[in-house]
Amino acid sequence: MEHKKLLSDNSVHSEEPQPTTTRAQILTVCLLMLSFAFVRTAIFVQLFATPLAATSMLINESGISGISTIPLSFIYYGGCFIAPFASKFMQAVGRLKGFILGCFLGMLGAAICVVATWFHSTGAPAWGCLVILSIGSLLLGFANGIVNFFRFAAADAVPHKRSFAISAVLFGGDVAALSGPPLGLWTKTLIWEFGASYIAIIILFFCAFLVLLLVNIPELTKPDLTGAVPPRSIWGLLKVPRLTLALVTGTIGFGCMVLLMGLIPVVMRSLSFEEAEISHVLQVHGVGMFLPSLVLGFVIERFGTMVTIFTGLLLLLGANGFMITGTGYWQFMVGMLFCGFGWNLSFIGSTTMLIECYLVCKG
Repeated sequence: MEHKKLLSDNSVHSEEPQPTTTRAQILTVCLLMLSFAFVRTAIFVQLFATPLAATSMLINESGISGISTIPLSFIYYGGCFIAPFASKFMQAVGRLKGFILGCFLGMLGAAICVVATWFHSTGAPAWGCLVILSIGSLLLGFANGIVNFFRFAAADAVPHKRSFAISAVLFGGDVAALSGPPLGLWTKTLIWEFGASYIAIIILFFCAFLVLLLVNIPELTKPDLTGAVPPRSIWGLLKVPRLTLALVTGTIGFGCMVLLMGLIPVVMRSLSFEEAEISHVLQVHGVGMFLPSLVLGFVIERFGTMVTIFTGLLLLLGANGFMITGTGYWQFMVGMLFCGFGWNLSFIGSTTMLIECYLVCKG
């Protein structure tokens, strides 16, 4: 098996039996899944509230074309920007402290968004409110980028069952998909418009923080490199075709999902769809993003990462093609469902391949 090959490559006793999963490892994965469910619910509330809040701010100023997606784009830019710095930070101080920092950045970002929505409710200038909302969204993006490392913590917790551990943690996203958009809809007018939605995000990140205090995450600050080849540079790793393929396919899959998920709420709103209908589309999309995690570990073990990744990319292509056929409710519903399926397969498949390739290169 691949795991035994990797053990052999790293000069570990090859006669050792295949490791069994301990109760402590199962508990770690379950707690990571619960914490991930909280933060992912917060993310779904963001994805519902942020574009609609920006649209509400600008509807009487310059319409909703294009400019209302700026705060949402800051969420994604923040996640991309923070990733390499978060990786270095967690390498230095440990993943648990990095995840806790992510939770506090999420609470701070959501608090700033609460201020933005309050100013808007008082009749403050729309552009000023939009700037404050964008700053809060950037910090929320930082938080989202950090908690994306949950999947690597799961892989480290159960190294002999990486794909299963990653899939199990990401399955917590199904709870988020079912609860996040309705929570955003329910809290929209609970106080001033969208104020309670961002307060809910603060509470969700705080709950995630409390769960993290119970998690025993393997620390990687002092790795045992006895008998191992020193880690290669990033440029050296990029020369490995299979690792580069994992990065490229993961980027394509994530990029396609972000493009659709970011635009759909604004497009549907511009087509006069009700906010409840937008919430349902996001719900279905979220279920598609995480439901395959139930069986994806078995799929990867049976068919391999390459087949899994390219099946996901084909599903993303099909989702785009289907939504080109029209702008009806069911086109959005079915298209975003398959977009979620495609993201799940391409993202988990590329993550698993990336970890495997890195270990082989390092060893």
